[in-house]
Amino acid sequence: MTRAGRHPATYALACAGVIAIAAATLLAMGRVPICKCGYVKLWHGVVQSSENSQHLTDWYTFTHVIHGFAFYALLWLVARRWPAGLRLIAAVFIESSWEVLENTDFVINRYREATFSLDYYGDSVVNSMMDIVAMIAGFVLAARMPVWLTIVLAVVIEVSLAYWIRDNLALNILMLIYPLDRDEQKNEAIEHGQLAAVLDRHATPWKVHLEIGSRHLSARDERRGAGQKADCDQQPAEELDDAREPHLGREWHVLHAEHAEQLLCPMAGKQQPDDDAHQRIELW
Repeated sequence: MTRAGRHPATYALACAGVIAIAAATLLAMGRVPICKCGYVKLWHGVVQSSENSQHLTDWYTFTHVIHGFAFYALLWLVARRWPAGLRLIAAVFIESSWEVLENTDFVINRYREATFSLDYYGDSVVNSMMDIVAMIAGFVLAARMPVWLTIVLAVVIEVSLAYWIRDNLALNILMLIYPLDRDEQKNEAIEHGQLAAVLDRHATPWKVHLEIGSRHLSARDERRGAGQKADCDQQPAEELDDAREPHLGREWHVLHAEHAEQLLCPMAGKQQPDDDAHQRIELW
C-alpha cells in the first residue's frame, strides 16, 4: 500500500480517536449516554421539550452542518497548505472540544439564562456524537461544493430554522454574547406556551381580591338593612376604599371603574326593599 493510500485510513482513525475521547470525557462529566426517556429516536422535532438534544438528530443538527462549512473556510484560510485530511482532523478536534465545553454547567446555565432554551439541561452523549458527525458532513460538502453554493446552503438553513423554530446558529451566538432583554425573552416564551402556568397564577389574586371585597360589601349591606337602596352616584372606587382592603380600590381603577358603575346602577335600581339582605352582585 502506497503512502497516499494510507492517508485516508489514517485520517479516519485519527478522527474516530478524537470522537471517542470526547465521548469518554462527556461520560466522565456525568452526561447521560442516551435520553432519560429510555429510548433513542432518529429524529426529534419538538424544540421546547425535555427530549430536545437527547436523540440522534433534531433541528439543531443543521447548525452543526454550518459548523463544518465554517471550519472548512477557516482552516482553508489559515492552513491551506495542510492536506484536507489533516484539516478535517483539526475540525473534528475543534468541534469535539466545543461539545465538551457546551455541556459544562457554566455553558448550560448560560444557555438557560441568556437564550430561549428554557428546558435545556445539556446534550446526551449520543446526540453530541451525532453533532460531530453532522459537522464532518458539512466539512466534506464544503470541500466538494462551489463556494457560492456553500454560502447559499448556509443561508437557506439559517432562514429555514428561523422560520420553523425561531432560532438558528446566528441567534444562538448573538444571545450568548449579547442576550436580549429578559422581557423580550418572556414574550417569546409566551408564544411557545412556556409561561401559561405563570399567567394562571398571576390571574388568581384578582379573583381572590374581588371575592374578599364582595364579602365586605355584603356584610356592610346587611348592617344597612334590606330596605336601603344603593347610591348610584357613589363611585365604585370609593365603595371599595371603605372596605378592609384599601388597596382593592386602586386595583379596581385598572378594571375601568366607569364600566362597573354602569353595570351596578341599573341592578341596584331594580332591587326591592324585601330582597334578601345577603344578596350581592357577583363580581367574578
